[in-house]
Amino acid sequence: MLSPMKKPKILKKNDVIGIFAPASPVKREFFQKGISELEKFGFKIKYSENIFQKKKFLAGDDLTRAQELIEFLKDNKVKALIGARGGYGSIRLIPILEKIDFSEIKPKILIGSSDLTYLLLYFNQKYKWVVFYGPMACSSIAKGNYDRKIFLHVLTISSPLPPLINGKVIKHGKAIGILTGGCLSLICSTIGTPYEIETTNKILILEDHQEKPYRIDRYLWQLKMAGKFEKIKGVVFGEMKDCFQHPEQGYELEDIINDFFQEYDFPVLYGFPFGHSEETFTLPLGIKVEIDSSLPGIKFLEEATVN
Repeated sequence: MLSPMKKPKILKKNDVIGIFAPASPVKREFFQKGISELEKFGFKIKYSENIFQKKKFLAGDDLTRAQELIEFLKDNKVKALIGARGGYGSIRLIPILEKIDFSEIKPKILIGSSDLTYLLLYFNQKYKWVVFYGPMACSSIAKGNYDRKIFLHVLTISSPLPPLINGKVIKHGKAIGILTGGCLSLICSTIGTPYEIETTNKILILEDHQEKPYRIDRYLWQLKMAGKFEKIKGVVFGEMKDCFQHPEQGYELEDIINDFFQEYDFPVLYGFPFGHSEETFTLPLGIKVEIDSSLPGIKFLEEATVN
């Protein structure tokens, strides 16, 4: 049985992509590089000049940032939405989004990562949209640090993605479940809120960067005490870029993760390129996948988009 999620339509040449900034300020230089990259693929780009506003550590005030997103979601000419960048601020938009009912809006391709984890989970869990944990316009796309082939597959082809393989095995096994997850520290920030991550029968992807090993351990313990590993099917970690104490710490983050998951009997994989990685993969959240330690990797058992 396929996942009971609402899938967005693929894009065609000259379709419009809306770029929105729900979090930290946007630098015009990186923005223009990201736009140029997307235009090379034959898409048209739409954005508001408000995207370049700055209010302390945010890309403008909460209402303005939320309105950018809301207008693109309601605009029938905008076929996909890509976040400009992460940083911080997406969580502040949720109370504004809660005032609007998006249930009658057809799902659109929604791509982001890092701080946008909160928005992706919001639309994925409340409205049952398939969403995408992937590169953003002013970061990975502007720098070219993303897997273009997979990105374009997500945007333009309605068929299952090729497997994401060649990671490391923390715990052996095979499991099938619905993919969910995102940035580990952001996922932990959902705990205790009405929007906390749902993990029952899920394959959970987790990634972060520049978080010291003891912080990663603390985040995992928080998820454990919140019961998030009790009915889960499996866990897949990203590359966890720059997550170390110091170069001579005497242990690897993999050792910490290995120790943590010893009591569990589901498969745990490590070291895949998504999120803050270079050549980052675009992962659909909300579809059925299989993780297999014999690969090791993720098999996508259904398409994430429709024609």
